[in-house]
Amino acid sequence: MRRATRTRAPARPAPAEVETRSLLVTRAVKMYGQALALDDVSLEVEPGELVVLLGPSGCGKTTLLRVVAGLEPLTDGTVHIAGRQVNRGPLVLVPPDKRPVGMVFQELALWPHLTAEQNVSFPLATRKVAAAERRRRARELMQILDLRGAGARRPAELSGGEQQRVALARALIAEPKLMLMDEPLASLDTHLRRRLRQKIRRIHEGFGMTTLYVTHDREEALGLADRIVLMRQGRVVAQGAPGMLYTKPATVFAAQLLSDANLLPADYLQNGYWRTPIGTLKAPAPPDNERYMLYIRPETLARGDEDGLRGEVDAVSYRGCFWEAEVNVRGEEILWRSPDPVEVRQQVHLRLTQEPHPVLDDR
Repeated sequence: MRRATRTRAPARPAPAEVETRSLLVTRAVKMYGQALALDDVSLEVEPGELVVLLGPSGCGKTTLLRVVAGLEPLTDGTVHIAGRQVNRGPLVLVPPDKRPVGMVFQELALWPHLTAEQNVSFPLATRKVAAAERRRRARELMQILDLRGAGARRPAELSGGEQQRVALARALIAEPKLMLMDEPLASLDTHLRRRLRQKIRRIHEGFGMTTLYVTHDREEALGLADRIVLMRQGRVVAQGAPGMLYTKPATVFAAQLLSDANLLPADYLQNGYWRTPIGTLKAPAPPDNERYMLYIRPETLARGDEDGLRGEVDAVSYRGCFWEAEVNVRGEEILWRSPDPVEVRQQVHLRLTQEPHPVLDDR
């Protein structure tokens, strides 16, 4: 783990740059003792954007969210929310309860002695909003989130999905300028996660929310985000639209994080041809003289003729709408997704429907 060697004054963003962004994090550093959790992180989130922080455990994504929420001070750097500076280095200028943010975390922290409606309306109670107005807004939100009939029940009487929606309604009711979500669906089963993921996306669009969402689940990131920000060892290492990051990742780390990647050691020859362990393949030329691998997505392989890649099927698993096969091609295990049944020890010929994509070998 690297260590911060010095403290430096963060660059001051221009006033216009601050005003036009829902969130602006500038050169954030966070130390826990000698451990570096955030390493010179800068991040911008535009109004109405849903940005997903994606990365392995311990990469700093939750730490960054907690800094934005005001639950952790920075060691260095600044944070602006809706044009207002809320962190300057270790100074927390605006406490968590005064920030225009809503928060939904994996640990929902619903009050067990309050009903669902009382939990939803609680943020308005702390702001001294009249009881009738609290009830009206809580019931309106609960109807939107398919919580009709749940208002009088306590958290222990609600399903996991209902509890998540109560937590989301509680965060929304104060009309925050920025919604923060830290793996809110991680404890739910696959089917419920998919349904609530779709619900969160619709709510985000319907309310015109600005959202910063943390997950380690690539399917969740690809299905939710307007923009994905990849983090590794406390740093932002890549960001972009989901489709672009998935089809044309810049590095081996990004390719492995976002897909079940086939990655082949490769040496560039000339005229767009590469030498690999499974034969000579055509792909774009590398942009520089660094070490690259070729990235082949399983869905870009199809059955071919005898001129294609010949291999033997080592393993097969049925995945519902396709068969996923591991094919031994000249000693390399290649993952292939076939729409038709495949059997172990079957001889197959494969062709590429798209050219491989060179990715920087950053392992």
